[in-house]
Amino acid sequence: MKRKFTVVIEKKQGEYEARCREMPDAVAHESSKQDALEKIRAIITKKLGGDSDGGAAPKPHPVSPSPRGPIIVEESHEKPDA
Repeated sequence: MKRKFTVVIEKKQGEYEARCREMPDAVAHESSKQDALEKIRAIITKKLGGDSDGGAAPKPHPVSPSPRGPIIVEESHEKPDA
């Protein structure tokens, strides 16, 4: 089963900031949009305690109903909540 997360990307002061809506403390800062997406994917994977192909079950968390499966990052074009 796939896990889907929404990521908001903003360009701030010459770099891209990627934030995961479902994990407010998951933030990546990179010089390119693609690098920011790759880094946020790695951060989410690490926080869930496994690799993107399946890994260990995460600690109970309201982020995902399934602890296994690839991580899908869905980009949002909305402004993040203030």
